[in-house]
Amino acid sequence: MNWSILLNLFSRIASAGFGLVVSIVISRELGAEIKGDHALFVVGVSIIHLFTNLFGGASLGYLAPRHSIAFLVRLSTLWSVLSGGICGAILWALDLLPEGFEWYIIISGILFACWNSYVTLLLGRQYNKAYNIIMFINPLMSAGFLLVLLYTLQHNLYAFANGYTLAQAITLVVSFVWINSLPDEQKDSEEKKNWKALFKHGIYIQLANLTQFLNYRILFYLIDDFFGRAFLGVYSNALALAESVWMISKSISTVQFSKIVNSHSDSEARAITNKYVPISGVVSAVGITILLLIPASFFTYLFGRDFSEVSRLVLWLSPAILAMSVGNIYAHYFAGKGLNRVNFIGSLINLVVLVLLFFIIKPFFDEMTAPFSASVSFVATALYTIGMYYWGRRWQGKSMV
Repeated sequence: MNWSILLNLFSRIASAGFGLVVSIVISRELGAEIKGDHALFVVGVSIIHLFTNLFGGASLGYLAPRHSIAFLVRLSTLWSVLSGGICGAILWALDLLPEGFEWYIIISGILFACWNSYVTLLLGRQYNKAYNIIMFINPLMSAGFLLVLLYTLQHNLYAFANGYTLAQAITLVVSFVWINSLPDEQKDSEEKKNWKALFKHGIYIQLANLTQFLNYRILFYLIDDFFGRAFLGVYSNALALAESVWMISKSISTVQFSKIVNSHSDSEARAITNKYVPISGVVSAVGITILLLIPASFFTYLFGRDFSEVSRLVLWLSPAILAMSVGNIYAHYFAGKGLNRVNFIGSLINLVVLVLLFFIIKPFFDEMTAPFSASVSFVATALYTIGMYYWGRRWQGKSMV
């Protein structure tokens, strides 16, 4: 693995560590039910961020080398504020946000969407060091503020809410200053004619992001409805542990994506992808194996006695994480080439299999319904994406922009 991947991996490991600190502190100090509220807080922010991605997020990585940075910053910021506010109000009206934390979630979601767009532009221009620094300091601040507030002023979930919101605000300022320091050769007048193309590209990415988000987090709401808020808290910790293995693949695919959007031929893009697939698969398999060898008593000690099922949940989630680790590399090939229809269809397959299987097997699997459904659906999506990479030649060369 090259230095860019190792730097990104270090950033993700540190971020995962800070996230684990947050999970441990909330679990041990406030209990499983409050940990469930914390999970829904994070999901609320994620939903808002999801709806801001029409002119933001991953689409900007593809557009960054091709359009004016100033134009993309203004467009993504305006859209983040408008769509984030509207989405947050809808979630509030539908009673999908934890009571008492509605404003925290809406404001945090908008701030997160804005700075995430800026760092994606940095990534698209191959400023990987700046990208990794910002992605490192954000969770560091969230964890640090939580610890200070929880043990001094607020021994409740408001310590997390205040600390998290403050961290998003500071990260926004840092990323805005950094992105505005970049050279920008293109003029706005050359870019305004591309609004229609940007919208068309964003629509496909938005659809893929929507279905992908539902694949990751719809189970949170299903678990909350059928198995209770406390079990949701346990499942969220198990998922966080399982996803810690996935950060290896994320680190690889982040560098892969940055290279592919700046590549000049499909053969070069495929050479990059073929190089990273076995690395991601082997390293992720080793990570999963190590995680499964950790005794269940350790997780009970780590999170508290309410979390005795964490180890078993991790076992059931392992096939999903391994499938995601491999499929993620192929998916980023399509994303880097602007072939977002492929990823959208893959995410849609995942969602349909996930929901249908959940309700079919729920009477037989009880609480293990969620991790089993996730594993089957993500394996199905990985197989589809791999199949499209090797046999879906008709998609090649058909960029959405």
